[in-house]
This record gives sequence, structure tokens and C-alpha cells, in this order.
Amino acid sequence: MKLYRKGEKGEAVCEECAKLVSTTFDYRDVPFEDGLGTVKGILAAVCDDCDRVVATPPQSTPAIRRAREVATRPVEISVPAPYVEILDLALYRINARATAEHRKVLLTYFANKVAGDPDPKAVVQGLVTRSKAFSASLGRVPRRRLSFKVTPRSHALISSLADAASASRTDLLSGLIMQIENDLVRPDKPKGMAEVEAAMAAAYA
Repeated sequence: MKLYRKGEKGEAVCEECAKLVSTTFDYRDVPFEDGLGTVKGILAAVCDDCDRVVATPPQSTPAIRRAREVATRPVEISVPAPYVEILDLALYRINARATAEHRKVLLTYFANKVAGDPDPKAVVQGLVTRSKAFSASLGRVPRRRLSFKVTPRSHALISSLADAASASRTDLLSGLIMQIENDLVRPDKPKGMAEVEAAMAAAYA
């Protein structure tokens, strides 16, 4: 594998210039694609025409990954075990090779789905009511911890949905799991499964 150095020349497609351009490798601060955060001082290919970063070499990948991990926000809740079982069953139904790491993708997908509703506050309140009724029906069962890291944007979305409905983060995520059960677990042929599968695949492409 080639190790690139500052000042080396190359070629790449520049989206800004909309053409193949000559590039020069240089150390730059590079923003994440979603605009939420920046990785500082990594080697990158810079367009000789417009001076924008157009590509990063493999040797910069570990630094990007570390910066992304720092930029993420933790989410941690404790719920009755059946909630985690519902979530994992839904994941298994989507892809038998899904892991615990995919839980955040599915929850974030449904959070965005709720946020797109004309009245997300009412939707969240309804889901929280269903969740509380479900929890009351469980009796004494073990509790499980759900812990994962999400992007700042997803973290803000989860917080805003919870705040709008005067709900806790635990109540919101528990409610989302109720919606996941309703949409993906209970139906023999879930509607929108292809869209969910595509979202999961895109997250880990």
C-alpha cells in the first residue's frame, strides 16, 4: 500500500469543479460529511484549482475514525429485558447477521420517522403511553442496559423529541421500541421492510 507524503501530486474528481483535477497532498482540517465535527490536521488530496479537499488517503483513515468516535454522543438507558428482546428480534428479522451495534441504527431510523410526522409530539406521547402499559403488564422481569453512541445530530434529535413531549429519554426510546414491534415484529409481512433494510445497509456500507 502506498504511503502518500505532503507535496505529492495526483488526480481526483472535484465536486466543486465538476471535473477531474490535479491534486496536491497537504495537511488540512477536514469536516465530516454530515458537517458535525472536524478531523484536525490530516493528510488529504487538495484540488489545485479551487483549493478544496477532494479525497483522503488510507493512511488518514485511523485519524478520521478516532475523531468520529470523539464526536459521537453516548446514549444509555435501562429497560425491562423484553424491550431489548423485541429490538433484537426486529434486527434478526431484518438481517440474521445483525449485531448489537445495529440497535442504534434502527432506533435512529424510527426516531427520524417520528420526527417526520405532522405531529411528532402526539406520536411520542402515544408511544410513551403504550410503553408504560406494556411495562406494567410485564411483572417482575430482569432489566437490561441499552448503551450506544450516536452522532451529535441523532443525539439532538432524540433529545428534542423527548423534550417536546415532556418525556424522558428512556420513555422515548422505549416508545420507539413499541413502534418497532408494531411495524416489524408483529406483522407477518411488515410494510416498509425494504426501506428499513436499505437504511441499515447504508449505515454499515
